[in-house]
Amino acid sequence: MMKLFDAHCHLQDPRIFKVAPQLIKTALNAGVVHFAVNGISEKDWNLVKEMSDDYPSIVPCFGLHPWFVAERTDSWLNSLKDFLRATPSAAVGEIGLDKGFQGRKTDFKDQVEIFRQQLELAKELKRPASIHCVHAFGDLLQIMKATGPFPAGVILHSYLGSAEMVPEFTKLGAYFSFSGFLMSMKENKAKKMLKAVPSERILLETDAPDALPEVHNLDTLFFIDTDSSVPEELRVQGENSTPSDVSPSERPSPGASDSSAVPKETLNHPANILNILTYVASLLELNEEELAELSYRNAVRLFSYADSKPLPYTSISRRRAANGDMEYSFEFEGLFSLCTAASRQPLVFFSRSYNPGSKDTLVHRCYGSSQESEDGRSTLELMRTGNSASNGVSILLS
Repeated sequence: MMKLFDAHCHLQDPRIFKVAPQLIKTALNAGVVHFAVNGISEKDWNLVKEMSDDYPSIVPCFGLHPWFVAERTDSWLNSLKDFLRATPSAAVGEIGLDKGFQGRKTDFKDQVEIFRQQLELAKELKRPASIHCVHAFGDLLQIMKATGPFPAGVILHSYLGSAEMVPEFTKLGAYFSFSGFLMSMKENKAKKMLKAVPSERILLETDAPDALPEVHNLDTLFFIDTDSSVPEELRVQGENSTPSDVSPSERPSPGASDSSAVPKETLNHPANILNILTYVASLLELNEEELAELSYRNAVRLFSYADSKPLPYTSISRRRAANGDMEYSFEFEGLFSLCTAASRQPLVFFSRSYNPGSKDTLVHRCYGSSQESEDGRSTLELMRTGNSASNGVSILLS
C-alpha cells in the first residue's frame, strides 16, 4: 500500500473532533500514516497537543490564524511560545495573511504584525511554519524576503499562487502543499503552476474538514457519517468506503454522479487525500505511486527537525571501521543516515541524512548505546538530540 502524509489538516475542528478517532483509523487504513494537525487560535492549541500525545501519527502545529487575530489575548505570544517549548515535536501553524472575503474582517496591518512575529519565532526555533495566504502573495513574498531565508522550511498550504512566484518562494525555503482547492483553478493554469514546483518541494494535504475535492465519481470519496449535510444515500458510504483498498488501476472509473450533487458545506475526510493524489499526479503526468512516494519523503524531510517525532526505520546495518569504531547505516522512511560512533559507551555521534535525488541535507547530533543479549543479538538505543527518551528508537541488530 502507498504511504501518504497529510501535510495540513485540522482534526481538532469542533465539527469533527468527536469522530476524529474513527477518521484517523480509516485514514490510516487507507495509507495516510502521518497528519500535520494545525491549530488556529489559543482556544484549540490544547486540543492539538492532546491529540498529538494520543496519536504518534500526528505532528502538532500551533499558530494564530489570520481570521482569529482580533480574538487574541494580550498574552497570546507568550502562550504560543509556551506551547512550542512544551511540545518540542511541534511545528508552527496555521499562520498567514488573508485579503479575501473572510480576511477583510480583520485589519490587515494587525494580520501582518501577528504573522511576522510568528514567522520570526519559527525561524528562531528552527521549526517549519504552515502558511495560509489568500489574495496576498505579493505581501507574503515581501515579508518572507525581509525575514528569511528559512532553512527549516515553510509550507505554503493549499497553494493557489502563480507559477511565476514559485522560484522566488523556493529560494526562501518554501514547500508547496496542494489540497482540494487546487481543483477550483483552471486546469491549464494549475498544470503550469505545478510543473514550476521542484519535485522535492511538493506536498499533499486535505485541509480537512474543509476543501472537499471535486470529483467525477462519488464512489472515490470518503464521507463523514455524522455529517448531516450529506444526503442519506451518500452518507452510508462514509466510513464504509473502501476506494483506497484497491490499487489505482482497480478504482471505479468516473461515473455520472459527481461532486456537484454534494452540498458545498459537506465536510472533508482526511482519507480523501487519495483524490488529491490522483488529480495532482494526472496534471504532473506521473503515476500515483511515484507522486505518493516523493510527496511522502518531502514531508518526512520537512518535519524532521530537532526533537521531532521519531520516524520508524526501515533498514539498518553495521560494520567495524579500520580504527575500531562502529559505523551504523540505517534508513528512516527513505532518509538515509550514516552514523559513526566510538566503541566506548555511551555512543555519541552525528548522523547525516539526505533524501536521494535532493541536495537537502540534515545533520543531527545523536546519542546512543548498544547492548548485547545472551542470544548474541545486539540492540542499538538511538536518541536524536538526546533530550528525551520519547525521541528515541530501539533498533534490534541481528
